[in-house]
Amino acid sequence: MKTHLIGISLIFIFISGASASGKDIYKDLDEALNKQEIFLHAKQTAINDLKDKLTNHTTHEERFAIYSQLHEEYQSFILDSAFTYITHCVDLAEQLKDSTKIISSYIHLGNLYTFSGLYTEALQIFNLLTPQKMDAPERLRYYHLAMTLYEHLSRFSFNQEIAANYMEKRNSWRDSILIYSEDKMLLADQFVEKGDYNSGIKLMEGLIPEGSLKRESALHYHKLSQIYKKQNNQQQEKKYLILSATTDITNSIKEYIALYELAFLSYEEGDIDRAYRYIHQCIDDANFCNAQLRTLEISRMLPLIDAAYKEKENRHREQIKYSLWFITLLSILLLLSLIYVYKQVKKLRASRQKQHEINARLKEMNYEQQKLNDELKVLNDSLKTSHSKQLSLNQNLSEANRVKEEYITRFLNLCATYLTKMENYRKQLNQIAATHKVEDLYKELKSKRFIQEEIDNFYKTFDNSFLHLYPNFVEKFNELLYPDERVSLKPDERLNTELRVYALLRLGITDSGCMADFLRYSASTIYNCRTKMRNKAINRDSFEYDVMRIG
Repeated sequence: MKTHLIGISLIFIFISGASASGKDIYKDLDEALNKQEIFLHAKQTAINDLKDKLTNHTTHEERFAIYSQLHEEYQSFILDSAFTYITHCVDLAEQLKDSTKIISSYIHLGNLYTFSGLYTEALQIFNLLTPQKMDAPERLRYYHLAMTLYEHLSRFSFNQEIAANYMEKRNSWRDSILIYSEDKMLLADQFVEKGDYNSGIKLMEGLIPEGSLKRESALHYHKLSQIYKKQNNQQQEKKYLILSATTDITNSIKEYIALYELAFLSYEEGDIDRAYRYIHQCIDDANFCNAQLRTLEISRMLPLIDAAYKEKENRHREQIKYSLWFITLLSILLLLSLIYVYKQVKKLRASRQKQHEINARLKEMNYEQQKLNDELKVLNDSLKTSHSKQLSLNQNLSEANRVKEEYITRFLNLCATYLTKMENYRKQLNQIAATHKVEDLYKELKSKRFIQEEIDNFYKTFDNSFLHLYPNFVEKFNELLYPDERVSLKPDERLNTELRVYALLRLGITDSGCMADFLRYSASTIYNCRTKMRNKAINRDSFEYDVMRIG
């Protein structure tokens, strides 16, 4: 536990010293490479602590657990040691006759064979195991072994047809894993295979906490770089290769791919010094890890980068030689120039004094000019503000005039209509009175039908007139309310009571008493309606002001 805390502390020290600006994208990686001895010491301390535990744990179960941890620590650190401890796991598992431990150990051994390039041995283990007899977790590990094995076989096959066949098998095993597990990294891989790169990127980004330097994040960063490479987005590819390589170095992982690919990318970009430094770091780490397959892969690129680096160094030496001749010539010219300059010094002293006085005067004039410019800028800003306010006022006046003209016209039409209806109503009552039908006359006067019809017609006219002026009023009004509190109109309604209250408010009638008279309700009812609608508003304090601005 102590050693794990030491390792975590070192990682946080590294993170705290890392640059967050993103201007120098290689800074974090180069700092990690400079501190790799610190990370290596932490790794070895953790391993030594695990080895010390072996002296205190004597049961097979306890030793199996420690051997498993040591195998995990050595797996991408020193492959020979990883083989040693996974072999111990196999032996102990067979002594314990624990089928789960036996299967797990053989699967780990198969993965080691795969990463070491021992594909025949890996295939023997793969064929030896029977997935139908495994528990679900072990079966998934078996599928992962199959997928990794065929991926390596495809990658290192020189025959394109055979490589394609291996890759097809690899994808088949990946799809089998996804049947039993929602492995987001493999889901992203599936998206990429279908050409849906954006979905793959979104899935992978969701797997990585921001700024993460955990061991598993190196794989996620590398997967993202591969996706961006398929998109021909070299900038993002480089970014995630750097993050992956930084995470590998921070966790003292010696069997990796990101730094190698970054060295090749730097070589292609013409950054030979960086490519040379990174490729030699790769070969050193591969030799340290005894990763023969990785060493072979790196060796393919090493001569190209070394040759480019030597060519660059030769050019540099030639440049230095020519520069020395040039400097010698310049030195002679400089000596002659000094003699000439010495003769001119006396003349320059007098002119400098005069120039100094002129410069002082110009500086003073520039200061005055700047002061005038600042005053003009303030004045211009003030004029712009006044102009903006004037434009806004003119727009408001134009809107008010339009509404006023529209409503005066509709009011005159409405008054004329009411006069006609009242005249017809008077004639109707006169006819009833002329026939001395007092009871019919009393019934007609007592009936509210005429008044109710006129009120309904009045509301209908008001609704149509208002929505003619503000056709989007209902939609805009509902946007000011919470979704579940929005006003819903019946099929035959254009406005309801609540909307009429705020329609009057939009027309400039803010007094609840006036609204009550207009809508034939009590003032308290109108007040309660306004309060209830404010409580439903997203922004309660500015709700009525926002309604007034609906155009």
